[in-house]
Amino acid sequence: MAACSRPCNVTLAAPDRLTFILSGLSTTESATELVEFCQQYTTYPGGRVPFKERSAVIRAASAFILPALPAPN
Repeated sequence: MAACSRPCNVTLAAPDRLTFILSGLSTTESATELVEFCQQYTTYPGGRVPFKERSAVIRAASAFILPALPAPN
């Protein structure tokens, strides 16, 4: 990632929850929004945080939203 123009990337993933891949976050200015989004992710069923409930920073950083990972047997 040293040569990447978007060095701060975050992935949220858990069994039976959507996977969010966030890219281009500011290392100094997006911490509050990221903490809020992590709390929303754990609160909403399946990690399905409604688009309008996400902060502008998180909406802009959402690179990919992938299907839920299967729960281990």
